[in-house]
Amino acid sequence: MERCSHASAIINGDSTSPTLVVIGGRDKKNQLVNECLLFDSITTGQYSCRKIPLPESVTGRYSHSLTAVTMSPNCVWLVIVGGCKEFEWKDVGGGKEEPMVTFITDTNRLIMIIELVYSEAGEWIVQSVLDGNDLTSKNYQEKYQSYSKTRTWWMDQQIEYPTEREMKLQRYIQSLHQDLQVAHESKVSLQEALVEANKQVKGDDSNDIMSSVLEEMRQEQEKLIKEKQIITG
Repeated sequence: MERCSHASAIINGDSTSPTLVVIGGRDKKNQLVNECLLFDSITTGQYSCRKIPLPESVTGRYSHSLTAVTMSPNCVWLVIVGGCKEFEWKDVGGGKEEPMVTFITDTNRLIMIIELVYSEAGEWIVQSVLDGNDLTSKNYQEKYQSYSKTRTWWMDQQIEYPTEREMKLQRYIQSLHQDLQVAHESKVSLQEALVEANKQVKGDDSNDIMSSVLEEMRQEQEKLIKEKQIITG
């Protein structure tokens, strides 16, 4: 299980808990880890781990990238890109060694897609593995277009668009927020002005004026707050 420079992604299905997929990497001896692991039910704390058989052209790499694209409720495409295929220490003289890496440049391996489907047995299985040649074929283009239409429809079902009434309520609530903000700012400004005026006016009249104005502002704010509670309640 010890590894580094691997790639991982989360698979989210329509009727499954999140699953973590891990591909490739290097072990503590800097050897390639040619395997793909699936960790089921990772959010429950009682996950299980199993290996998924994949060709070495997919798993035999490190420092690569991996992303999971949900094509339908029960189909996920794992897109794996780039990486390195070898790691070794080279003697550069003077008793020194430097790490030497070999990047993947083969166009057939540079970008690959693993098609996973959720089976009736309740587990993810490999449906197909597509390399560079497959990605330029007519069959792939037709498959992608078919999945793309399904994915667009499925994603639209996940979005809850607001109704016209909900949009009107939202706009009205925003308007109330603005009115409350203006009322608050006006109250603060008025308080400052009254305090300044109070310094210049002597007698009990100044206190009466301030109390009267502040009471009017308080009533106005309470009115706006009640309107908001009625709308949102």
